[in-house]
This record gives sequence, structure tokens and C-alpha cells, in this order.
Amino acid sequence: DLHDELEKGNVAVAAAVAGVLVGFGNVIRLAGEGDFVSWNQSLTEFGYYTVAGLVLLPFVRLFADKVLLPGARLGDELVREQPNLGAGIIAVAHAIALSRIEGVKITATVDPLKERAEKLAAEFGGRAFTPFEDAADEIRHELKIAAASDAVFDLKNRFEDERAAGASIGEAASALGIDVQSIGPLDRSGLDRAGTASEALPAIPEFIAETFNAVRDEETFILESVANVFYALRVDDVIEARLKPLGDVRDQAITAWQRQWREEQSKLMAEEISARVSAGESLDEVAESIGAEFIQTPAFARDGRDLDTSVGSALIEAIFNLGPGQVTQATATGAGLYAVAVVGQVLPWNAATDSVADANLRDQLDRGAREDVAVAFDSALRRKYDVSVNQPLIDSLF
Repeated sequence: DLHDELEKGNVAVAAAVAGVLVGFGNVIRLAGEGDFVSWNQSLTEFGYYTVAGLVLLPFVRLFADKVLLPGARLGDELVREQPNLGAGIIAVAHAIALSRIEGVKITATVDPLKERAEKLAAEFGGRAFTPFEDAADEIRHELKIAAASDAVFDLKNRFEDERAAGASIGEAASALGIDVQSIGPLDRSGLDRAGTASEALPAIPEFIAETFNAVRDEETFILESVANVFYALRVDDVIEARLKPLGDVRDQAITAWQRQWREEQSKLMAEEISARVSAGESLDEVAESIGAEFIQTPAFARDGRDLDTSVGSALIEAIFNLGPGQVTQATATGAGLYAVAVVGQVLPWNAATDSVADANLRDQLDRGAREDVAVAFDSALRRKYDVSVNQPLIDSLF
């Protein structure tokens, strides 16, 4: 009984059932592809291909039993006392292969033999697991990351649509349930009037620079930071710089001088590290000899994903401009600190195993294509109808 086998936790049966369900889904999906011609013709073709595909699936199972595995039956192998997971995988492969699956991302490979799981993972991507329970958490984690990335991009697109329809940042955020945060006043170092770092300041490396580059009372378009972070801002007020009596700012001046001195020393130390490593010394030994912190990071993406420490976008960009074994120059990472990095290994990007980066790239290409088409269309209309726009006059009306 299928239900009883699933209740008992028979992984082989579950894998076979999952493959059949995916096969059914893809048969129906492929049957529904193509342009709509008429109700009569399109529904007839849909029904024909759906029935043909669903009828053909059991014959493939029969083919596997009689021709590919003449000494055994898949059904028996799936429900015996020690269920044959390999039989389940065979059933999955045939069901999915028949339905011509496209665009599949393999997140994890599970096999009772560790060596076989690792071999499959190396060939098709994903991580290798032996017990299925270990793989389940990884699969859930990958699916949650992909879902979160999709949700972020969907929310960003909806926010842009609201802004394009004339809504302000506050109105667009309110319509989408996004919190708007008010910060400041702050100086170019991210410090408030008391000379302390604001707790409300977002952890976005370029936020302060973007804020001081913005025009007062004008709302920016959506700005993108590392790790799929998007934001928009408006500067409500600008306090003109002025000299204060020394007595009022003595403590702040001392703090600023100390901070500047520490930053200069950090830069000098980082430059020494970079020079010594470039001359052939190892990074960890140089760091230990001068009392600097040494961190070995896991592999991470160009947007900073999977990086378990904050190093700033400038250092990440410098790292991705180098090859294996090369060393960066002393690079500011924020808060007066400098860092030096040595590239250990460069892994080629694989769209099949990096759905988040693939989604980012597709979104950027899509936005670029839309902007290019809009510019080309605008230019074509201007040439055809000889239209000129008095932009200063339009700006004065709004």
C-alpha cells in the first residue's frame, strides 16, 4: 500500500512517487505550451498530448522492469524489508527524463555510499549527504534562500512600480508594508551631534556617501548594496558646517584626533602586510608577527553572500579583480580599519548551483534591456516626429 509505505518513512517509495508526480506535472506543462489558436484546436491538442504523456509514463516503468532490470521488479525493490533506494532513483530518472525536465537545480545528492554521493555532487552540483535526514535541512535552507531572494526582488519591483506611478518613498513603503526610518542628523563619519555612532545607521557600507551625494528634498531611485540589499533615501535637511568654540568641541576634537591616528596606523600596518606578503611571506605569519588579526574565510560570492565577516564592498571588489595567490593593497573596510586579502582559490560560477546570483544577473539584464529599449524607442519617436522637449520649463512646473 503506497500510503502505508510513505507513513513508514520508505525513502525509496517517496523518491519514486516524487518522480512520477514531477513527470505528471511536466507532461501537463508541456501539453499546455504553445500559442493559443482556437478553443477547439488548442484544447484538442492539449488533451491529446496530456493523455498520450500520462499513458506513456507507466509503459516506461514497464520497460524498466522487463528490459533494463530483467532480474528484478522496481515495485518489489521499493517495498522489500530493506527498501532499495537505487530503485527509487531509477524510477525518478525515467519519469523525469520522459517528461523532458528543463532548468533543474540539484541542491543535494543523497546516497547510502558516501563516495557515490560525492561523485554525483561533483558532477551535477549541490552537496553530498549519506543519511537523508542530513540532506533535508540543507535542501530546506537552499529553498528558503531562493524564496527569500525572489521575495526581495518582487518587493523591489513593486516598490519601483509605486514610485513610477507618482508615489513618494513614504507612500510607496506604506502601500507595501515597508517601514520608513528617520535618521540623523549625522556627519560624514556617521556620527551624531554627541560624536557617537548612531545605532539607527543601517549596515550599508556606502550609505553615508550616498546620503551626502543626494540633493536636499529629492528622493533617490532604488539603490543596491551587497547581499541583495535595496534602499531609497531622501535628505530632509542639511546643516551647514560651521566652526565651534574649542571649549565646546574639545572632547570631540580629541576623540577625532585619536580616531584619525588609529586609522593612519591601521593603514600603515596594512601596507606593511601587503608589501611583505607580495615579497613571498605568508599572510598568517606576517599578521602574527605584527599582532594583526588573521581570518580565513569560506568561499563567497561577488555580492558578499556566504561571507561570515564584514569586510566592505571595496575589499570584495578588489579580491574579485585578482587571481589565485595574488594579494590586495591596503583597503579601507570602514570604521577606520584597513585590511589585506590573499586570494586562495577562484571557483567558476555555475548558474545551476547558484540560483540567487542567477536571479540577480537575470534581473540586471532585464532592467538593462528595458532601459535600452525605452531609450531607443524615445530616440526613434523624436527622429520621426521631430519633437523637442524644453526640460528646464518642465522642471519649473513640478
